[in-house]
Amino acid sequence: MMPSAPYLLVGAICLAMISVALLRRYQYRRLTARELTRQQRAGLRQQRELCQSMEVLLSELEELSARIDCQVEATLARLESALADANRVADGPSRPAATPAAPPVPPAQSDRSCQRIYELARSGATPPSIAQMLGRPIGEVELILNLRQLAGDQYGCRSQC
Repeated sequence: MMPSAPYLLVGAICLAMISVALLRRYQYRRLTARELTRQQRAGLRQQRELCQSMEVLLSELEELSARIDCQVEATLARLESALADANRVADGPSRPAATPAAPPVPPAQSDRSCQRIYELARSGATPPSIAQMLGRPIGEVELILNLRQLAGDQYGCRSQC
């Protein structure tokens, strides 16, 4: 028989080397699992922080929306009040029936600058271009033309105005 001691020794060394390799592999896998768990926990923390910041933003947005709504309501109430005041002023105080009202005079027919505005408007010029040509504010030109049109409607001379 052959001596079995050297074979046993070689076998024991091989077995020890295999055991050490398996033990290291197990420890590596265990370390990797720990790392994976740490990464998962870090990801969950980030998700929680993101969720909390989104909740804060949502509550701030709701507050801002409520403030804007209140401002819009207040502005609308002021505009409605101003419109009601303007309508009361436009209606004016009622005149007594005993005093006959003088017929309204067409606005500034003799005024040369108004005549020039009327001529330019009849030739097809727009209020902004008329204002630019004459060096007058656009609002003034529009007001003169609108008053002329209103007076023309009252006197039946719409085609001339």
